This record gives sequence, structure tokens and C-alpha cells, in this order.
Amino acid sequence: MKYLFRKSLLCTCISFLLTTPLFANDTITLSSGYKFGLCTVDVTNKTGLDISDYYTNFSNPFAFHTNPKYPGVTLPGPERQARCDWTTGKPKKGQTQFTWNKQKEQCILNGNYGYFPTKGSCSTGEPSKMSKADLLLWKKEAESGRLVYLKGIPGTTTDTPVMIAYGHGVLNSPCGGVTLVKNTARGATNYAVVLEVGARAWSYEISSPASGHLAADNFGGTCYIPAVFQLNDSDVQKITHQL
Repeated sequence: MKYLFRKSLLCTCISFLLTTPLFANDTITLSSGYKFGLCTVDVTNKTGLDISDYYTNFSNPFAFHTNPKYPGVTLPGPERQARCDWTTGKPKKGQTQFTWNKQKEQCILNGNYGYFPTKGSCSTGEPSKMSKADLLLWKKEAESGRLVYLKGIPGTTTDTPVMIAYGHGVLNSPCGGVTLVKNTARGATNYAVVLEVGARAWSYEISSPASGHLAADNFGGTCYIPAVFQLNDSDVQKITHQL
């Protein structure tokens, strides 16, 4: 009986250590006023926008996945539409609305992002608003699976572990902007803060291990439409100073 009690107590302590910041100042309090929205890309601003998201050229996201007529262009495609039961029109019972219009286009978790520019700019050539030193710090911490603890995430009441990451951009984020991403998969909700180093794109690719942290089956071709909001500069600095 004593052995079972000690084993139970040990498990409780380990769980506490894994989910609780070691020191009070390890927790970062976010600014107020944030609100989650389903992930979209602002396509009215073409700066940093992936060519696949040019609505005037590709107004039907399900027309094809790839097409030799349009090298470099990848769309969600008809197979994915059927599997995920998406529609750009009025949803029928069981269907999911898929936003794709002249103002914004849906973005979906789409596996791992592996390329990190090292010259202080994004892969699109835009200069980053984050310093080169901080960019390299984010890269190092993202690839190690670093967690930070944030207080004040909408919908939470406790300090929440959030994984550092980099990848594509969403919303109208500038190069070097940071987005907080929330995704629920198989009953578990997880979070990441993603530094934009690539194009803004419907195919939301994020560095590993954060991509798998958000969904274990996030290898591309998923149906996950995460919730997101862009962090202000002050909160980005708070997180960066914690790394």
C-alpha cells in the first residue's frame, strides 16, 4: 500500500514539473484584447503573398492540386475538398465553410516547414522586422522544441505551454511577425507561436517539432484549420527575452 501511494505521489510530482513553470517570472503575460479567428491569409496585400494565393488567377481552390500549366502553384485540390468536406458556397449539413474570396483565403496546417533564411530576410526577399540575432535565436529554440508559458491566451485560465516555431505567414503578417496558433486534434488543444520567415500562404507549414505538437498527424494533406491571432511587438519582445 505504501509503495502504491509513493508511486502515485511520484507520478503527480513529475506531472506537476512538466506542466508548471519552474519560476514565477517564467510566465509571460500577454496584452489584453486578443481574439482568435479561423486561419486566413489577407490576399488584398500581395507583398509576401504566395503565388498560389493570387485570387484573380486561382479563384477556385479545388480546381486542381498541381497543374503543369502553372509551375510552382499548389492548391488544396478536389481530393482534399472531398475528404475534408469543404465548400466555398453555403455549407450543407456536415460540410465546413472554406473561405476563398478577393479579401481572404483559408489557411490549413500543411506539414513541416524546413527552410530558414539566414540573411535577415524572408524567403520572399522581404527584410525582416526582427533582428538577425533574434531570428537565429528563434531558429535555435524552435528546432529544440522550446516551450514558453503564456498567461492570458483567450479561452484559458491557467499558464499555458506554447511551442516556439517558424514557418509560413498568415493573416496580414509582415516578414518577422509572430502569430499565436491554436489547434485541436484528437481531443487535445495545443499552441505554438510561429515566426514568419516564408511567404504568407494557404498551406500553413510550420517547423518541426511544433508542427507535430499542434497535431501528431500533421504531415501535409490535413483538414485542420487552426485558430490564430497576430502578436503585437511588445509581446513578441517579451517572448524573445525569455528564450
